[in-house]
Amino acid sequence: MHKLVVLLGLFLTSTTLFAAYDVKIGVYKNGENLRHNIARVDNTKYRKSIIVERKNRLYYAHAVLVSNRDAKNALHAYKRVFKDAFISKNQVEIKNVVKKVKVPEKIKHINAKALLENKTIYLCYEKGPKHLKDRVVQMVFSKEYVTYNPLKKMATPVQMPYEFKDNNLTLHLSEMKITHHIYKEAPKFLYAQSIIDGLVVNKLRYYFDEKAALEYVNNH
Repeated sequence: MHKLVVLLGLFLTSTTLFAAYDVKIGVYKNGENLRHNIARVDNTKYRKSIIVERKNRLYYAHAVLVSNRDAKNALHAYKRVFKDAFISKNQVEIKNVVKKVKVPEKIKHINAKALLENKTIYLCYEKGPKHLKDRVVQMVFSKEYVTYNPLKKMATPVQMPYEFKDNNLTLHLSEMKITHHIYKEAPKFLYAQSIIDGLVVNKLRYYFDEKAALEYVNNH
């Protein structure tokens, strides 16, 4: 079954922007029918690039591609199944990161899977713009997906496929992989940083208690 993912701009905070192309694929009332048709897309790369969002009881499918050529190739692949697919005239902005990676030394005893599997944690941002530092995100880990639910904000929870390796948590978002590198334990939380394509995006805290996370944000 195709894994439903949403490209979350939250993870891509920085100072440099580049344009991307939004390929509109279709709108469905029945999510199972949409997933069935997505599975019929022959090109694996473009099939995995499909993003599905649920709004007002409808399922919206689209894909975000960085280059015009890639968007046209993707459109060609999608139109074999989704006849009404088209490239939106409005380009979307994806934020790029310019800071060089500086990964802390790996601490051998930290095991991300043991710490997070089947758990609920509350993610906070240590550094970044105010709209991120004021945010707490509930992350619920199930067998295949992590459910991402921003608190204190009217937003629909979304699901992302994930995997653990040593002290890293990798989130699969459309064509990108975002790694949360857990590098230190504190009494009430874990220190982590998010990394995209070898570049540091944000410094994070993983709290296991919601009240502790909210207290940190309110006093930060």
